[in-house]
Amino acid sequence: MKPIASDVEPGNERPHRNQTILIVEDSSVQTELLRRALEGAGYRVIAARNGAEGLASAKSHHPAAVVSDINMPVMDGYEMCRAIRQEESLDPVPVVLLTMRSEPEDLIRGLNAGADGYLTKPYDVPALLSRLAALLANPPAPPPAHERRKVKLTLGGETYLVDAHGPRMLNLLISTYQNTVLQNRILATTQAALEDLNRNLEQKVLEQTAAIRSSEERFRSLIENASDLVVVTAADGTVVYVSPSIMRIGGYQAEEVIGKSFLIHAHPDDQSDATNVIKRLLRDPQTPQSSALRFRHREGTWVMLESIARNALDDPAIAGIVINARDVTDRTIANETLRESESRYRSLFQNLLNGYAHCRMIYDDAGRPDDFVYLDVNQSLERISGLENVVGKPVSVVIPGIKELSPELFEAYGRVAATGTPETFDFDFKSKEQWYTISAYSPAPGEFVAVFNDITERKLAEQRNEQQMRQLEIALMQTVGVATSLSGMRDPYTAGHERRVAEIAAAIGAELGFDANRQEGLRVAGLLHDVGKMTIPAEILSKPSRLSAIEFQLINEHARAGYEVLKHVQFPWPVAEVALQHHERMDGSGYPQGLAGEAILLEARITAVADVLEAMSTHRPYRPALGIANGLAEIERGRGTLYDPAVADACLKLFREKGYAIPD
Repeated sequence: MKPIASDVEPGNERPHRNQTILIVEDSSVQTELLRRALEGAGYRVIAARNGAEGLASAKSHHPAAVVSDINMPVMDGYEMCRAIRQEESLDPVPVVLLTMRSEPEDLIRGLNAGADGYLTKPYDVPALLSRLAALLANPPAPPPAHERRKVKLTLGGETYLVDAHGPRMLNLLISTYQNTVLQNRILATTQAALEDLNRNLEQKVLEQTAAIRSSEERFRSLIENASDLVVVTAADGTVVYVSPSIMRIGGYQAEEVIGKSFLIHAHPDDQSDATNVIKRLLRDPQTPQSSALRFRHREGTWVMLESIARNALDDPAIAGIVINARDVTDRTIANETLRESESRYRSLFQNLLNGYAHCRMIYDDAGRPDDFVYLDVNQSLERISGLENVVGKPVSVVIPGIKELSPELFEAYGRVAATGTPETFDFDFKSKEQWYTISAYSPAPGEFVAVFNDITERKLAEQRNEQQMRQLEIALMQTVGVATSLSGMRDPYTAGHERRVAEIAAAIGAELGFDANRQEGLRVAGLLHDVGKMTIPAEILSKPSRLSAIEFQLINEHARAGYEVLKHVQFPWPVAEVALQHHERMDGSGYPQGLAGEAILLEARITAVADVLEAMSTHRPYRPALGIANGLAEIERGRGTLYDPAVADACLKLFREKGYAIPD
């Protein structure tokens, strides 16, 4: 026991070192506490476990004082104290009694037994040491026989006979007074602590009450404003509480449902299942039960409720079965519609003229698509592929080497099955001259459905169109060749000019990054750029001397004449515009419109450079050929003023760096 603090000041007495104190105590814990306290104060300590052992030890050791418990087996403290007083050699030895008893008659018994000190447990160690030191410093001497007398004392209507001499009685009274003061102070301290504790408890109670009230209001608000339905029933299914959402879900006021069995609103076919849910909850209170039932709306329709029920009958705050229900009518209808739709579309797929296959993907150890198994096919797929009885078989068994035969198709199926992203792609059964567009989607993870749409007719039509287009292109180029030949026949000196301009222009276009189609447009425009000269008299075209002003004016009109001839032909390239603009110049000094810079079509700027270079490099009726070097020098001299700089640079690079030569 932890010693209780005391403000009783010890006297000035100091214990004599090595004085022996006898402890008589049947509790080993109390004995050890006393031993530590006394040894710490400088005393030697011996101990006994009861009054009989204590008396024997006192007789053999003659201790300086005895500290004894009262309630002990064999012999209690009172009897031991009286026996000590009867021993003449021990009569001067002070005896201090420790007890849980604090009634007046207990004190009188201690006086009559001859005790010199009386302390109530829990005792104060400093007070015990102080009383012990005082008794050892002034031990009560035995009084003469004539001073001993018995005194009558009345307490609470009881008369007691006290047999003690004055000094011993005084010591005991002082000890009792100190003990009483200490106990009063302990009580006062305890009372103050209890008052503080009560105040704290009252504050805590107020705070907890406010928190509980706030929590109740919050949860009540949550329940009353929740879209889901909350129902509390008794063990027999009678409703004791229903949340306001019953009005939105079922059309009822709460009072129309409370006090009645919840089952009366269930569909007749669902009442048995609902009853079994309650039975399972009563049989196994710890396991929540899920269910679905149809609930009759006030207007007579049926609402599908999906619910989970919990047994809270043993919870004093609820004392019922709690059901949380959600209106899933719309979802149920949607699912039924979806199932009907799936069934309908499955039937359609099974009877499609096009192919249909439902497959599950098989993966290797690394998680890569390795094979797939046919789960379902229709007859059209068998017709398309020539395969029969493939359901339940891996594709590698049905079509050995499928991944090698069509890796793109296999990879596409794997992507669809893995990601769920639909894909559409063309697939060609080349051996059968059949073409199909395959639309694949994933109905479930790791699965895919492939629908084969027959596009053979479309493909054949496209092939026919392509063949016709090629024929038209051939006819067009032959027509252009005829026109070029006719021009050459009228002007023998410029025979081949249009063809060479066409090739030079196409080469410059390639150097500038034109694609093949645009290069072809340059080639056609080059072949026809001078077609307008067919309107000019042959004698002017082949005149060996310088032209007159009128003749030169006629020559200049060939660009516009060519445009007028070509503008009605629907070329896929700007052929007529090139014929009109191939004599325009970047600085605006050209003809027939005096266009400048970006206003001149790029194809016309390219044809202009090719035309000048070819004309200077070959013979003309009015002068001999000037050669390719002079032609390139002219292009370089006119770069940026007469000719487009990018076109001029491409032309110079072709001839000077890449070794391009004008074709014969």
